[in-house]
Amino acid sequence: MANFPSTESIYNQVLADKDASYKGSAVVLLSSFYSPNIYPPRAIDPKNVQRLKSIFEQQGLRRKDPENRIPVLLSQETFQLGLQNSNIQEEDLIRHPSNSPPLFVLPDNTVRYLHGHHRLAAAIEILPPRDQWWGVDIYLENNATSALVNYIENQYPSSGNITDGEIFRNIRLSSKANDTIKEHYWWSRLTATKRRELKQLLAHFEYRAGFDKLVDIPGLWPALKLGTLHRLLPLKCDEEICRYLEWVRIAWMELLDGDVTLLGGIDRQTVEAIELRVPAISLCDRNFLIGLINSGKIFTLYTDDQKSIIREKIPRITDRIPSLGTLFEDMKYLEPLATSMKFLIGPEPFTKQPSIYSSFEHMYQGDSRGSEEFNERYRMLWLFAMRNFPQMVSVSPRKERKRPRPTIYEPNHRILNEFAQLAHSLGFISTTINSHVDSIPEKEMAREFFRKARPEEVYVYDDAFLDAEVTKL
Repeated sequence: MANFPSTESIYNQVLADKDASYKGSAVVLLSSFYSPNIYPPRAIDPKNVQRLKSIFEQQGLRRKDPENRIPVLLSQETFQLGLQNSNIQEEDLIRHPSNSPPLFVLPDNTVRYLHGHHRLAAAIEILPPRDQWWGVDIYLENNATSALVNYIENQYPSSGNITDGEIFRNIRLSSKANDTIKEHYWWSRLTATKRRELKQLLAHFEYRAGFDKLVDIPGLWPALKLGTLHRLLPLKCDEEICRYLEWVRIAWMELLDGDVTLLGGIDRQTVEAIELRVPAISLCDRNFLIGLINSGKIFTLYTDDQKSIIREKIPRITDRIPSLGTLFEDMKYLEPLATSMKFLIGPEPFTKQPSIYSSFEHMYQGDSRGSEEFNERYRMLWLFAMRNFPQMVSVSPRKERKRPRPTIYEPNHRILNEFAQLAHSLGFISTTINSHVDSIPEKEMAREFFRKARPEEVYVYDDAFLDAEVTKL
């Protein structure tokens, strides 16, 4: 991790920088605004835009109020051009009635705003064309350090709470941009427990690289909950989860016909509507998604031509569409399967391997570890676990509302023995596999039954007596 400056030193720097760069307030036409952020701290959320539209319609926009003004960053050249176009002096931006700031005239797409994109989106939808303007606070970029820009960018007076996943995404974007001040800010938004668990995850290169491939798809991240990360690393399913992350990117790229430039327009509402649907197989899913596109409820940031391409791609999506949200839901199913696979690994040295996959690579007696032959046999073991895990591990589904609590069964020795026999026949060797291959499952079941009926803390007997009684059973 980077060595971050202290919070107090950052704050003192911000105060000094703010005084040096602030030039006053004005009103600016909405057409003049632009954001240079390829990856803004959060994507446009249509639900939040609708929330603000409702507030504006009920309470008014109050565009000139200091608390509602949008901070903007101008170059010295653009600032001088605005003074000239508006026929005002620099002091007019400071010395004016609070309810009557001057109009600051600039060409389209020349005023960089630092936050307020939900307010601007809502204003564009409800204001008539001749009344599209908003109040701004003007800062000069020549005097603004990254500390001030970050401080202003990440104030959210009118937007909903930012999620764990969005914070995670912003940490990675800041780190990749080598912006230690901004990275420090985002880390500070997390609790101590979440910081510790996220640092543990990011210490693994494969996971870090896998999640980094998804930072340009903002709508995927709100569903990610950092409180669930503690379940991810103990699974030791590094390869499987990294392939899942790759699958997420491939699926969304396929939906956009491979156009990387369109990934940034995927918002939360679009992801929630599309995830887990299989439009090539389910006519219901296909009609549902095309209906949402036609009604403008998803892919809202795309042009009509781009939406037309997406509509053509939807019927060709033959697999369910994954997301980061579905990853953590699927982990609930992966956990008992991973526990079943770990049963075969047994004691050292295989347990020292970093993942289940690498453990089985070392257990494999074939000539080519990591080959297609190995991968096929490795998958066969996972498939066995998928079919039989309720009888291999002591887990049960969550209790459904108004339904009886599911029964938790003891592991079935016959199934465990079959699992070991299959692994042995496929060329995998471990102490656990060998012991089960040589055992008789009925005797193990009898031994377990006898020990429960005659617990050792109550009854005294030696191994010979136990073996004799087991044989009788």
